[in-house]
Amino acid sequence: MLPSEVMKKGSTWDIFVMDAALSYENHKHDEMMKKYNNQPTETENKPLTDEKMMAAYKKFKEGNNG
Repeated sequence: MLPSEVMKKGSTWDIFVMDAALSYENHKHDEMMKKYNNQPTETENKPLTDEKMMAAYKKFKEGNNG
């Protein structure tokens, strides 16, 4: 079944299983990318802190006003 069909016709369980399968596939892909490229993957990036977001927002606002 195609993902679009699961979203239209699937039950909650079907969607849960599809999400778990995609998450596992992404995890395995990230492992392989890290192994062969020696680079951090998207899932390894640390989340933004409030301070970093505010600093980026202020920098953006200053750039638009000047």
